[in-house]
Amino acid sequence: MLAALTGLALAIAWNPLLLATLAVGLFAGPHNFMEARYLLGRLPRRAGKLQTYLVVSAVGVLGIGGLSLYLALSHHEHSLQIWATLLSLWFGYLCWLRSRENPKRHWPWVEPLALIAAGWIWLSPVSFAIGLVLLHPVMAIIILGRELHFYRRPEQALFPAFVGCVLCGLVVLLLMLTLHPSQAPEALNNLIVIDGPSLIFLAVHAYLETVHYAIWIVVLPALAQVTRRGRLEVYPALKRAPARLWAARGLLALGAVLSCVLWWGFAIDFEVTRDIYFQVAIFHVLVEFPFLLRLV
Repeated sequence: MLAALTGLALAIAWNPLLLATLAVGLFAGPHNFMEARYLLGRLPRRAGKLQTYLVVSAVGVLGIGGLSLYLALSHHEHSLQIWATLLSLWFGYLCWLRSRENPKRHWPWVEPLALIAAGWIWLSPVSFAIGLVLLHPVMAIIILGRELHFYRRPEQALFPAFVGCVLCGLVVLLLMLTLHPSQAPEALNNLIVIDGPSLIFLAVHAYLETVHYAIWIVVLPALAQVTRRGRLEVYPALKRAPARLWAARGLLALGAVLSCVLWWGFAIDFEVTRDIYFQVAIFHVLVEFPFLLRLV
């Protein structure tokens, strides 16, 4: 495990732009597919007491995701601040709903943290966006840890070693970039700009995102045995529910079609398609928040 992550770090340090492009091109589609199947396997058959939580989650994913697309097209002056503020309020409300289900899940620090985040958003929206971009791949590690703990998996004993290996790989990556700095290619300026091109940010994100892909494509499906089966009828939320079953099939088929369209778009106009992909990917990032809270 340590050798694999160290090798990944060395490869990314050698050429961050190339490895970041390959990671997205090869693993983004399969990762979204496996994540969708995994999350379907975690949905209950009946909503019951979770109905309000699930409705708020769905409305937030669709609403905030749709708003992200609209603001990106409208080029509103404060689009990032507006979007991030709604995101923090939505997440805070989900935390409050979670605390109502179980008093042990009452976190008194959520409201102050939400206020701090709101202030941070308006004072320094770019730094907040950077933190959110780096938080997303880390969420897969957190979900993996909670999955092992929540379902009392025997592999839980290996989780601290896994986190340690990830951190060691990150240290190796940063050392290589510091000891052997290289000039970022011109294309990097079109990929990520933070007051100028940032090679270190790109490399760190590429490393964490690749770990994120590996967890969703390999590790979590192996733990959740249901995702290894081909038939959607085995999922609790889809059993004896023809309408949901057809909707799930349609959603997965739509995802496959969109993947093909994106590949075609990358061949026609890489920069425009890249921006569209990142906006569409917002939806799957938002979906992870409610599921993470259910494992806490």
